[in-house]
Amino acid sequence: MSQVASVYAQGLYSLAREEQQEKTFLQQLEVLREAFSQEPDFLRLLSSHNLTKQERCQVLEDSFRDRVHPYILNFMIAKSFPNWIMGAVLFPMRHMRWLA
Repeated sequence: MSQVASVYAQGLYSLAREEQQEKTFLQQLEVLREAFSQEPDFLRLLSSHNLTKQERCQVLEDSFRDRVHPYILNFMIAKSFPNWIMGAVLFPMRHMRWLA
């Protein structure tokens, strides 16, 4: 696990905790992880150099605007969704004490 991924995961966790949305964030991240593992073509699309950053952000917003918490969507958009980000963030978040 990279230190950068851990920092991002901690940031998302802090936001979730602040908003008292820990369970919701974790559930939504798990659903996203599962969806991306079932649809590798969607990940390839998001990773394509043929899309501009603006196009990639629009695809993410159109796909997830009403499906995930705005913090999660903004995180994906801000990071331009590199391939590793969901797994790298989800892994440490899963191991944090969500319910503590």
